[in-house]
Amino acid sequence: MTSMLNRYVASIFIVTLLTYLTFAGRFKFEYPKTNRDYFTRLSYSFLQSKLDVSYPGYSPNDLAFYKGTYYLYWGPLPALILLPFVYFLGTDMSDIFYTAVFGAINIFLISILFLEFKRYCKLRISTNLILLLVICFAFGTIHFYLSILGTVWFTSQIISLTAYLLSLFFLFQYLNSNKYSKILLSVVFLGLTALGKYTFLLSLPLYLGVLYHNHKLAFNQWVKLSSVLFLFITLIFIYNHLRFGSPFNNGLKFMQVNPKFYSDIANYGYFNPHYISRNLYYFLLNPYQFVVTKPFISPDPNGNSIFFTSPIFILLLISWYQKHFKVNKLIAKYILLSIILMMFPVVLYYGGGWYQWGYRYALDIYPLLFLLLLLIINKYEYFVVLTLVIISILINLCGTYWMMEFAKYAYF
Repeated sequence: MTSMLNRYVASIFIVTLLTYLTFAGRFKFEYPKTNRDYFTRLSYSFLQSKLDVSYPGYSPNDLAFYKGTYYLYWGPLPALILLPFVYFLGTDMSDIFYTAVFGAINIFLISILFLEFKRYCKLRISTNLILLLVICFAFGTIHFYLSILGTVWFTSQIISLTAYLLSLFFLFQYLNSNKYSKILLSVVFLGLTALGKYTFLLSLPLYLGVLYHNHKLAFNQWVKLSSVLFLFITLIFIYNHLRFGSPFNNGLKFMQVNPKFYSDIANYGYFNPHYISRNLYYFLLNPYQFVVTKPFISPDPNGNSIFFTSPIFILLLISWYQKHFKVNKLIAKYILLSIILMMFPVVLYYGGGWYQWGYRYALDIYPLLFLLLLLIINKYEYFVVLTLVIISILINLCGTYWMMEFAKYAYF
């Protein structure tokens, strides 16, 4: 049984990798650099003992400009991972190519995470149903298009998610094995994730909840794990201080934003409750329009509801109403609390991810949403799940095509 599962997981990874590379290469398997391959450039700067990047030669939107020098507002994790590749291959690498590869790695990690989560929660779910959800994550969510277009925005999300999935995998592997090395790896990868995006740290309620509930860690082990996480947070503070003279300044206030946001920032700043209703609308409610020409949908570049872009999530709403989560109530609460905390700074933020298909800032919580799906998916007929997965895939094929058309003139 285990060998068969391994073959399934390997097969899904290979299919996903080939599909992502096919779309990323525009069906010609050609992989240019985008004009926002900032992580490649930052990696090269690191090799030169510098923390800035050179002037890009065009509108430097979203770069932080401080004392006549440009810096990345995004965390340095992708640039750190790219160091050996840039050292040997130089800066001509395609960010489109390596982002697609990491996207496929994410699907492999989702597969093994689901299996560990199933084991931990003792879920009675068929292998076919788990693999169906893996396929849905790969092709029926915004992860699809974010994996194939490159650029600093999408690359940051995809590679940060890689570290987070590794952290979640080792968390549940620890809970299933009680091997201290596993939880240590989980915390290390959570720290690395924070080097990509700070907001992943807000999922700590899930980690603390399941660890406390299982009573498997001694006090000195808690201290060691906290020290490891604190070390990564300290590295973030040092990185900020070296660039902007303050450990708490990540460059946001120096960022060269798109003119469409000037008025909001001038009136309300970067984070403000004023933005909550608008962001929640794009995140949860905003539908797209159907049209008769390709790609048959007309998305809103400001964002569309996760329930319209991935209808599989509708099952979560139904299950919440019908109280399907009461069987695994505790773990569901930890996951839900983490989701709310992770999205809290997002809905307070002036920008919602424009220009995009779907609501791309929500990608960070997609693994947790799918864990919730695993808890209740056996409450529904296989045909219902299969239908929603197929619809989700078809919709995201249309959305991905729409973004590929936009990227023809936006990123090259």
